[in-house]
Amino acid sequence: MRALRLLLLAACGMALSGCLVVDALRMQRAQEAAPHQVAAALPVELPFQDRDGLVIIPGTVNGKATLDFVLDTGAPVTVLLDGGEPTAPLALDLSKAEKLGDSPASPVGSILFGFGLDFGPIAIRDLPLVGVPLGSMPCQDRFHKLGFRGVIGMDLFRRFVVEVDFDANRLRLHDPASYRYDRGGTVLPLTFHDRHIYVDGGVTLPDGTAVPGRFHVDTGKNSGLMLLAGKAPGLVMPAEGRSRTACLVNGTIDQREGAPVTLALGGERATGETPLYEGSGRMDQGDSIGTVGMGTLRRWNLVIDYPGKRLILEPRKAR
Repeated sequence: MRALRLLLLAACGMALSGCLVVDALRMQRAQEAAPHQVAAALPVELPFQDRDGLVIIPGTVNGKATLDFVLDTGAPVTVLLDGGEPTAPLALDLSKAEKLGDSPASPVGSILFGFGLDFGPIAIRDLPLVGVPLGSMPCQDRFHKLGFRGVIGMDLFRRFVVEVDFDANRLRLHDPASYRYDRGGTVLPLTFHDRHIYVDGGVTLPDGTAVPGRFHVDTGKNSGLMLLAGKAPGLVMPAEGRSRTACLVNGTIDQREGAPVTLALGGERATGETPLYEGSGRMDQGDSIGTVGMGTLRRWNLVIDYPGKRLILEPRKAR
């Protein structure tokens, strides 16, 4: 969920008030210091719902409210969407919510401290997070339909090796110190930029042109493959193609469908992918040429290993 990448924008501090810069730096330190406990021997399993292409897990906040969280590699901070009955028991104070950065991708919200999250046997304590007023978000009907009120990414991935088993609708969380992989999947090295993850790959365009490049990996996007027009030779906004609107936390992005391409990730090939093209100037995506979202990633079962700096793609069972 690329629009949630606010922490590092705030940490840069170049166009922020002094108090917000201090809060952002304090937040990063608190994230790193937040302790976690596991009430069972690792690995542990967590069931998830596959909701409109997103992985949804229930989590209890401060022992008061059980909310649905999106599992999102595009979220460097944990986020709560506040408003209405689900979050009422938390009594979040967002009266001083403000734009958290000078990027168009920065949402309106408040940096909050000292939260406890429980995901089954997994507990994280004294965690900072960002509260975003639900009423400040666009596309209200889409967010209400999905029904999630939380987003968790880095705060889970930095602590565990996370398997996403789409065949069983289960997450398996492993101890990074003892985890060993030996199942023969395709191992992709991860590159980190601004606490987001990237893999190297390429696309083959309809005319046969091969375009190598780096891709942002975003499990918080329920769409498949997004390409940044103009970011590499051959990546051109289609003159024709159905127009679409993507909803972010703070606004929308215009997209246009292109002709099917083949995505290559290591030795894996995803054929017949219909890419969505966006302009490349809206937000910083490093040197990447696009994003691979859950619509494409779900072709495989996944092992997301931040500590080991790798993403592993495993074949699905026959469907």
